[in-house]
Amino acid sequence: MCSAGSDAGARVGERDAPFLLEILANWPEPEASERNISWARDFFDAMKRFSTGKANLNFPGLGEDPQFARSALGRGYERLVAVKRTYDPGNLFRLNQNIDPQDGTGPGTVG
Repeated sequence: MCSAGSDAGARVGERDAPFLLEILANWPEPEASERNISWARDFFDAMKRFSTGKANLNFPGLGEDPQFARSALGRGYERLVAVKRTYDPGNLFRLNQNIDPQDGTGPGTVG
């Protein structure tokens, strides 16, 4: 467990979780894609009840969801929106798990 408080910095994953689950699904046959994607998603859904409900940014396969970074970072997401507005307002660094500097929920939001 991390001794730093939960607001000590941007959180990557869940600091208080005793375990981390990674589901790897790889296969060589393209015709097996639908079946394998299905079992991987079903397994992920079955494990949710054991979860804190937060994602880990080191698992970008989940990054298809626009709420992925928000889920992974919790309250730290709004702090990172403010940092992006200051240092990357044009969103140059937008690949992978993006923090959108134009997100309307962060500190300094107008409107």
